[in-house]
Amino acid sequence: MIRLAVWRDALVRWRGWVVCHLGAALVGLNVIALMAAAWVLTRPGALFGPLDGTWHRIQVNGVTYVGVDPNYPPFAEWTPEQIAGLEP
Repeated sequence: MIRLAVWRDALVRWRGWVVCHLGAALVGLNVIALMAAAWVLTRPGALFGPLDGTWHRIQVNGVTYVGVDPNYPPFAEWTPEQIAGLEP
């Protein structure tokens, strides 16, 4: 009878440990899922993400600016009149 009581006590302790740690694991997984959902929904271009007005600004102004480094011929080279090369 003593062995049965020892096994029963061990089982009760083990069950308490499993329930406690399983609950903590579920809370942790919920937190990770919420953080992933927030990241997916708030990145640029997503449903709640920031808006980019670049395309609207290009359409309104009719001008597109492109940056070129003129130090690498033949791609771009600085001449007295203008920047010349493949990229410009």
